[in-house]
Amino acid sequence: MLSRITDLKICVSSRRWLVFEDKFRSLPKLGLEDHNYDNIYSYAFDKLVACSPSNEIIETDTAVQLATRVTRTAQGVFL
Repeated sequence: MLSRITDLKICVSSRRWLVFEDKFRSLPKLGLEDHNYDNIYSYAFDKLVACSPSNEIIETDTAVQLATRVTRTAQGVFL
């Protein structure tokens, strides 16, 4: 249990920093960017569809392609 560890140190960042990657390479890590892909994709897709003009509704295939591209470009950063 983490609550029982007395010398626990946590570094939280929106992106991986090379200095920390190098220093702690051999230690276990949890990358948020590995766990929020679906959330970023859903948000991007919903916003693309919602902002489409009512007379020119965005095609689902186009929204999927754009949302996928936005999600990959974000590299796990969800502000």
